[in-house]
Amino acid sequence: MQKYKHDNLLLIELGVFSGASIMMWADYFKNGTVLGVDKNKKCLALKGDNYTCIQKDLSLPYVLKELANFSPTIVVDDASHIWSHQIMALQFIFPKMPSGAVYILEDINTSFDECKDMYFNDADISAYDFCSAISEFVTGSRSSHLDESFTDYAKNAREVANQVDMITFIHGSCIILKL
Repeated sequence: MQKYKHDNLLLIELGVFSGASIMMWADYFKNGTVLGVDKNKKCLALKGDNYTCIQKDLSLPYVLKELANFSPTIVVDDASHIWSHQIMALQFIFPKMPSGAVYILEDINTSFDECKDMYFNDADISAYDFCSAISEFVTGSRSSHLDESFTDYAKNAREVANQVDMITFIHGSCIILKL
């Protein structure tokens, strides 16, 4: 992130909750613009010199397509943590990001343990498995996470992988850099 610190960039944060992180990003990227997106109307009160928030439902494909058209340099997905939402946001927004862009998928730990059995497991595969498949396609030609029964996921993971320079997993998150 340091290489972008002084750039005139757009960072989109999906899910802002109380707004602490949107203000942190705005402070760090003083020359950039930070756009928060949340379905809660309270987010509309979040406004500053270089940040604002809009109210949108991130579970809707047309909303993600609209956001993708902004071509953000950085995306931080900290929204619902629901698998299908995480996968869909990555699929729609990442391809429209510029070369060198950074996509951070937070709270990917909802793919495991007690979180997995809560309301997060609404897709055939977890967000972690989708990102793992992307990682496998980046380094090889196949995915051990997606067999023939997951052909759509495999196709979509491969399409994202073709645009990935680097993908890594850190505590609770997946970070993807665009070619």
